[in-house]
Formats: sequence, structure tokens, C-alpha cells
Amino acid sequence: MGSQQANALAPSPAERAAPGRLESAVRFVRLVSAAASVVFVCLGVATATDPTVAAMLWAVAVGLPFHVFAFASNDVVDLPIDRTDPRRARSPLVAGVISPQVALVVALAHLPVAFLALLVAGGGAASGSLAGAAVGLMLYNLVGKRLGVPLVADLGQGAAFALLVVVGAALGSGPTHATWWVAAYVAIHVALVNGIHGALRDAENDAVRGARTTALLLGASASPREGIAVPAAVRRWGVVLQAVLLGLLVVPLLTGAVGSPRSASVALAAVGGLAVAVTGTWMLALAYARRHDLRAAMACGTWHVVAMLAAPLVMLTPRLVWPAAFVAAAVLLAPPLLFDRAVRTTAFQVPGSTASPQPTPGTAPVRGLWRMTRPGNWVVAAAVIAIGGLVSGGPWWRYVCAMVAAACVVMATNVCNDRCDGAADRLNRPDRPLPAGLVTGNAADRFVLATAVVGVCTAALLDAAAAVVTGAVLVLGLCYSVALRRLGVLGPLSVALSFAALAPAGGLFVSHEIVAFHGLAVGLVLPLVFGRECLKAVPDQHGDRVAGFSTVATRYGSDGAVRLFRAGCLVSMAVAVVPAFAGAGIAYVVGACVCVIVPGLVALWRTWGHPSASGVAAALELTGRVFGLGLLPLLVLAT
Repeated sequence: MGSQQANALAPSPAERAAPGRLESAVRFVRLVSAAASVVFVCLGVATATDPTVAAMLWAVAVGLPFHVFAFASNDVVDLPIDRTDPRRARSPLVAGVISPQVALVVALAHLPVAFLALLVAGGGAASGSLAGAAVGLMLYNLVGKRLGVPLVADLGQGAAFALLVVVGAALGSGPTHATWWVAAYVAIHVALVNGIHGALRDAENDAVRGARTTALLLGASASPREGIAVPAAVRRWGVVLQAVLLGLLVVPLLTGAVGSPRSASVALAAVGGLAVAVTGTWMLALAYARRHDLRAAMACGTWHVVAMLAAPLVMLTPRLVWPAAFVAAAVLLAPPLLFDRAVRTTAFQVPGSTASPQPTPGTAPVRGLWRMTRPGNWVVAAAVIAIGGLVSGGPWWRYVCAMVAAACVVMATNVCNDRCDGAADRLNRPDRPLPAGLVTGNAADRFVLATAVVGVCTAALLDAAAAVVTGAVLVLGLCYSVALRRLGVLGPLSVALSFAALAPAGGLFVSHEIVAFHGLAVGLVLPLVFGRECLKAVPDQHGDRVAGFSTVATRYGSDGAVRLFRAGCLVSMAVAVVPAFAGAGIAYVVGACVCVIVPGLVALWRTWGHPSASGVAAALELTGRVFGLGLLPLLVLAT
């Protein structure tokens, strides 16, 4: 592509101005692409047994947060590549408007919101399908451009989005035969969009960065002089996928999945749907014809995507009352109306050089990530939630799911905490994996995404309520890392609440009940963890103060933090003593003394007066053991 054409494609100075807050928010949540997620759920409702207006509105409530989760997390994972592409310069992540840590927390926070909407809407039976969609898209985000056969990644992403159709059908009282052909249609549609449209758009930068996409595998290339080259193999593959889509549109007419073809409304909808599909095919051909004008080609490609999504919706309109059809149409058409601004403010010339260098890989990522997870913490978390379930009993597989969910959530929050504490750790803990260079920031973000999604979705195998509770604990832990840790007592309190919630969560997850044991467990764990977190701020206060963190130690001094620790220990020991006065047996009394009272008294002694650094370290070690063993006496009491 010549320099004159590149200049013509470049946005005006006014358009290149820094994006405002509203535009940054729209770009961050990918609102322009919202139809790519939300409309799949709406299509599922349209195929359902009872496609009501309420079900369609709930589809939007489920689809929007899921969309934010899927696309914002993708941007975090792809940030090293996006930083090398000048066309991504207005992205809030690339521009530094939002940090990858905060972006990842926002993305992950929307996943339990989607499960909550599904639960409230009465579609909890589809929690497994929503979990499958989340896991599928997480896997695509992490390894989609690294597979040797990128077609597998395209179809895998398509299958993940197709599960949203099943979720939508559950919102409308259950799937029908139409649900399955629409799900197949969505899977092929996504494979076409990802493997052709997206891969051609990013061909030059993907090739430089070593990404593996279907278009590159079939010989596509791009250069600043010649633009995008679309070889015959790419064209043939695009034609095959488009033909499959057109063929799938004929299936419901032959099988009667949308109604009898003899019905006037069904026949009219079929003609309209096929006409829209033909228009979409024409837009695809037009995008190819204008491939040397990337702005025009991308606009045509977008309308191809919209038209091919509109085609099955038009064919399904006889099943919908008009308000429900209006909601679905608005979801589909509103994002493209916002597309014009995004096109005008993007430099569409093929980049001739990278915007920033490729990050240096970590020297020992596996070993470093293992250390960052703090194995002792997540093992104890899994044990606590299992103990919480043992009180009431339940099937063994529910214990396993609960323990995996708890362990994964704690892993994710621990790694996220190290990711957010980089500035302070360079002073306080330079031997930690991130400041030592063992792990890159992006590798840590990828690990947080993987473990968080696995944790929430494993809980979803139990039920939607378990996924919501697990997600709430996850979000609380992540918010501690990005913000609450720097807000005085709110930091220790958030960590204490996260761990204290595990025992009653075990009761809910395994047997759907909470008993007195769980109240005692909360009373034991909450003050102990709160005090311990306050004490942990003492050795870190120098680096925290330099980094600008307002922790308990930097705000109230070492003495204030130690006093809070002592108070937490005393309250925890007092709770442990209560059952003894209520008639607990000798086994409980002995267990409470060995596991809680004696270690707690020793910890208080080591922090008496103005404790030394060794005294603080000893107290932290002792209370760590109390946290791990303190629930055992309660378990003896409960059994």
C-alpha cells in the first residue's frame, strides 16, 4: 500500500485525539462487538419452548456480562501482541488508560454476574452450558493462536459460543429441535468470522509475532506496500464455510423446525431470512473486492457478520411475539450503529513496523507460578471447605468439586496479589518470582484467568448458586489485590471474609445446608485471619510506604498493627473456648488446647511489647498452623 493511500486511510487529527472516558469504556468492553455474544443467547430464546419477552430480556442480562468477560479477558491475554500493532493504539489497555490487572479483575467479575442473572432468571439448569462456554473461550484466549491446527481453535471457539444458544433455550423453558440447528449455525459462523475476517485483519502482525491462524496457514499475507493478499486457498475455505451457513438455513425449512412451510408467516420469514443471507453473501464478496481499502473492507465484513446473524433470527420471528422480536433486533443492530466511530478513529493502514518490542519471557515460569500460588494457602482452603461439607455429608464428587473450586480461587487471588504488588515487592520481596524475572506479568495474568475460570466453572457443576458464591469470593479476593489492600483495615478484613466464607460454603456446596458448626468456624477463622493479615503488614511497611500503599502498618504504625493482631488472636481463642463451656467432650477440649489455645498464647507472647522481626515471623508461622488445624476440634465436636 503506498504512502498516499496510507495517509488517506489515517484518521484526522480530531479523530486521533485521545479517547474520552465514554469511548474508552465502550472500547474496553467491546460494546461494538456485543452482538457477537448477546445475540447468541437471544437466538437460543427464539428457539425455545416458550420464547417470552421476559426470557429475551433475561438473555440480554446473561449475555452482556458474559460478553464483557470473554472479550475483556481476551484483550488482557493478547496485550503483548496488541502493543505491537499501531491500529490498537486507542485501546484503553494499549494506551495505558487501564492496567491489565484491573482489566482482568473487571473481566472476571462479570462471569459470576452472568451466573447470577441465569440463576435469578430460572435458568440454573443451564449453568453447565454457561460454564462450558466460559471454559471454551478461556482455552481459546490462552492457546487459540498457538495450536498447530488453527482450524481446531476456530471450531472450538465456535462450539463455546454455540453453548450460549443452549443457555438461551433454557431461559425459554427448554430447547427444541430448532435449538440444535441454530447452535450448529453459530459454531460455523464464529469459525468463519474468526478464521477469515479476524485472521486477515491481523495477518501482518500475527505473522511477525508467530501466531498461528487459519488465514496464515492457508497462505494469507500482508505488507505495507501491497496490503492483504488473499490466496485461492483462503477464498475456497471462506466459500465452503459460507455455503455451509446457507445450507444450514435450509435445514429448518425441510424439517419443520420453525413451523410448517405452508404457513404464510413461516414462508414469509423463510424468504426474508434467505434474502438477508444472500445480502450477507454479497457483502462478503464486496469485502474481498475492496481488500486493498481496509476501512471499506472492514465495514463490508462487519455487515456480512450482522446479516448472517440476522438471517436465522428473521426465520425464527414467527415463534416470537413482537416485543421479544424487537429486543432481539435491537441487540443485533445497535452495536453496528456504533461501529462508524470506531472505524473513523482507527488507523487502518497495514503497520510497517511494531509499536513496541516483544516482552522478554520469564526464566522459570512454571516454578515461579507454583511459588506464587502459595501451595500452603490453597491446600488449607481446600481442606476448610471439605471440613465444612463433612458436617452434613454428601456425595463424594461434590466434595471434589468444592475443593477444586476453593483451591483454584485461592491460587488465582494469590497470583493476582503478587501481580499487583510489583512495586512494593521490588523493595520488600525482591526474591519473589515477578521482581526476580522468573515470571512475566502476562504469564501471571494468563494463570489468573485460567485458575479463576476453572474455579467458578467447577462450582457451576454443582449448581448456579455455587458458581455465584465462588465468584463472589473470587471477586472479593481480586478486589483486595487491586484496591482493598491499600485501604487500611479493609484489606485484612476482605481476606478474612474470603477464608471465613469457605466453611459455610462447603455446607452449601455439598449438602445445601448451614448448621451451628459453620457459625463457630466463621467465628474462629475470621478474627484469626484478620489479625494475621494485620501482622503481615509490619515487615512490608517500608516498601508499602514507598509504593504509596495505605496499609494497617503504614497508617497506624507497627504497634497499631500488632495490637490488632493480638485482638484477633484473643477473639479466635475465645470462640474456641465457647463449646467447652457448653458441655463439649474431653476430645474437643484437648483438641482446642493443642490446635488453637496453646499456639495462640505462644504467638501472643512472641509479639508482646515491641516485638522483633524474628518474633513477628514466629507469630505468623504459629498462627498459620492454627489456621490450618484450628477447625479440627470443631469437626470432632460436630461428629
